Order: sequence, then structure tokens, then C-alpha cells
Amino acid sequence: MQILVTAINPTQQTRLGCMQLTSFLADFEGAGFSGTAWFIPASGNANDYVGQTLEVELSQERVTQVSLTDEENFEARIQYISAPCTYQVTGIVNCVIPLEVPIGECIVYISSGNANFTLTTTELGGLKPEQGVHLSFTVHELSLWDEAI
Repeated sequence: MQILVTAINPTQQTRLGCMQLTSFLADFEGAGFSGTAWFIPASGNANDYVGQTLEVELSQERVTQVSLTDEENFEARIQYISAPCTYQVTGIVNCVIPLEVPIGECIVYISSGNANFTLTTTELGGLKPEQGVHLSFTVHELSLWDEAI
């Protein structure tokens, strides 16, 4: 997904991912939605990214309030919720890939406009949606990973 980094707060940091990379609280604008997220720069000073347009991958720390949505009322959207880095997402399941281990677990690819989310059935509360269905869920601690990593 392409974003414009509009501001970075270098004093608000956390570590994310299996490599525990430093991330910074950032404001961004995207084609489908804007708001605040944790930004993981590829290199250098995080403030060097302010004003830059970047390709990023989306990730999240957790997902709640997962539900199937009515197809008649479907509208792909991502809405910022007042809690920092939290968004309400409505999207379509593009692909479901079963995993060998653990048995019954799947990777689910969901798109909402230009944004793509990769979730497991465990993250979806055990829900195993089929390709083409519409899902609604809340993303907590959204992170934007600079694709140059």
C-alpha cells in the first residue's frame, strides 16, 4: 500500500515483530484511509521519512470483533477509531490457504480498497471464512512496514 508519511514522533517508540525492530508513532495519509500507526523504517533516521511517499506492508498486534457482513450492505472501508493505531476494517476475503501445522489453521488474505491484511484463523477467533465473503474486524496497533526492509 502506498502512503505519505506526514509526521513522526521520535519520542514515542516500541519494538515490533519477531526481530523486535524499533517502530515510531507516525501520522500518514493513504488512498483509502489515513490516521496514526506504528511505522517501521527500513533504515536511517525516522524523521528523514516525513514528507516521503512509501510502499508499506500492513500488520497488526491483534484483531477483535470479527464478524461476517451482509453482502447487500457491503462497503470496503477502513475507519480510524479514536484509540491510537486502531481501525475498523470491512473487506473481502481474497484467498484462504490451509497450513499443514497446526492442523486446521489457515492464512486468510483480506483486502479493503488498496489495503491488504494477512490474518490467521486463530486471529479471526477460529472463523474459517471462504474466498469471496465479506468480513468486518477491528485492528489494534496497526503497523506500517517500509517495504525497503
